[in-house]
Amino acid sequence: MKTNKTKEKILDTSIRMFNEKKASNVSTVQISADMKISPGNLYYYYSNKEEVIRCIWNERMTNISSYHA
Repeated sequence: MKTNKTKEKILDTSIRMFNEKKASNVSTVQISADMKISPGNLYYYYSNKEEVIRCIWNERMTNISSYHA
């Protein structure tokens, strides 16, 4: 269960930071620093920022699209 909570927290933090600063201005190092975890810990769950963005799209945005259909 902790794995899922950490992954969700990474996605939540990323979304917040992307909204505040634009995704192009946010790095995985900044995300991990905001979460107070090591960059290696973030890379354990996601290999790069693009994977984080893909997961946000696949897990969060497609659910919203399905809900409004």
